[in-house]
Amino acid sequence: GQYVNLFVAIDGVRTSRPYSISSAPGGQHIDLTVKASGDGGFVAPYLARKVEPLEKFVSSGPMGSFCYEPLIHGRDLVFIAAGSGITPFMSTIRGFASSREQPPRIHLIYGSREGDVIFRDELEVLASAHDWLELSLVLSNSSRDWNGHRGRIDGAIIGDIVGLPGNRMFSVCGPDGLNRTAEHALESMGVERHRIAREMYGGSHD
Repeated sequence: GQYVNLFVAIDGVRTSRPYSISSAPGGQHIDLTVKASGDGGFVAPYLARKVEPLEKFVSSGPMGSFCYEPLIHGRDLVFIAAGSGITPFMSTIRGFASSREQPPRIHLIYGSREGDVIFRDELEVLASAHDWLELSLVLSNSSRDWNGHRGRIDGAIIGDIVGLPGNRMFSVCGPDGLNRTAEHALESMGVERHRIAREMYGGSHD
């Protein structure tokens, strides 16, 4: 659930951008997931389309506190993500999948366009292989043969998937619209504020 600041120089302009770490904690390297959509942006399109293998970059060390704390968060978690907001959750899930200890129960609710579901194949494999992980995809432009939830993540979809919230810990990561919608929905369901963690990530979750 942490990130690094990556420093780059593009056409003589030096700048930096924060990118979440998507690899499991404790490894010998870190994976950064960069999504360049459309023609917008400055750094992401450069990293996604122009960087050559073996190029070197400078980064900060891992930062951020959007992480699993077992004594605080308990053993029953719900992750709500949209678009690129899946990235910090992927790091956490990969970490649990590679751990020898029994992971907590995780229900991942992930909203995206059908063709843009990041890590879809890996998530489906992990959910099939581990009984502690449940995956619910919410597709905003799904095909006719899609039998799952459709549209954007909202209170009705969260309620339908989660049911009674109980004492679960809810973590939300995505654009501001998702964060506000999810927080309002969870509070309406009776979830206490200290059981909701938020991290803004990106600008749109369609």
